[in-house]
Amino acid sequence: MLPLVVVVGADGVNTTLFCAIVGGVSAALVFLLLEAMTWRRWVNLSRADSLWLTALFAFGTVNWWMSTTGNVWFVAQVTTCACVALAVLLTVRRAPPALVGASLTLAIMGRPHVLAISVLILALAAEGQSGLRLWGRWALSFAWPVLLGICVLAVYNQQRFGSPTDFGYLHVPNLSEDGRLYGQFNLHFLPRNLWAMFLATPQWNAARGIWAPSRTGMSVLLTTPAFLWLLLARRPRALVCAAWLSLAVGLTPPLLYFTTGSWQFGSRFTLDVTIPVLVLLAFAMRSGLTVPFRAAVALSVVANVIGVAWWHLPR
Repeated sequence: MLPLVVVVGADGVNTTLFCAIVGGVSAALVFLLLEAMTWRRWVNLSRADSLWLTALFAFGTVNWWMSTTGNVWFVAQVTTCACVALAVLLTVRRAPPALVGASLTLAIMGRPHVLAISVLILALAAEGQSGLRLWGRWALSFAWPVLLGICVLAVYNQQRFGSPTDFGYLHVPNLSEDGRLYGQFNLHFLPRNLWAMFLATPQWNAARGIWAPSRTGMSVLLTTPAFLWLLLARRPRALVCAAWLSLAVGLTPPLLYFTTGSWQFGSRFTLDVTIPVLVLLAFAMRSGLTVPFRAAVALSVVANVIGVAWWHLPR
């Protein structure tokens, strides 16, 4: 946003519009990524299949409602997702590794734990290298912008809060009670976060006599039931294993975090790992999307239509 601030001033920047544009760009990058994977013959998706998966991302995940909200937390996550999508796309398209590293570094600046996506990126890069030496050179060129960015972030935190690993969350009064007691990350929070991310259901609103989304989080399997098809991504291929590892490592910090994400629809932390999820779904549906999966995509879109309406309309 800084170039816009220079031109029109801070008060002239509409963060909601910025967030919506970035969310739309993310959808375009997802489509290009799926098409690039097909072009590499890693999957056999038709143009229509790529559009269905893109629609799942754009309208069937938390990306939709988060992209319509200019709140600082959501701007950071939506922008991070776009940078992750760009980094993975550039890797598949065989862009210069330093450019891939710079893209991932921008993502890390917003959400540091997306460093986990580097596992998938390195595996994607290995698919195009003819030898270990060439891959090693690629990896080194990729790594230096990432390491530089991490050092800059550490110095920034040191100057702000007196510690290179302190991002300031525990200094927010209404968020810090649990944090002071157990720390920012602790196994104590795991059951609560697992429940909010995978098991939480809508709550009964007695005042209105209806079921409504839980404000502290709701199962991703209810908001995006198409994610159940991840279970089909079991092929013993390096790329599939790397995508699963990036997903598992990327989810670990949110699952150990001292808050479920606060006020939200669904589980907003899942957006951080949605790009590896889409890669896995592409491999799960590598020979084409099935009718049941398309039905699950449609259900995911319906669920998020309800979520966007619930988020923005008066309650």
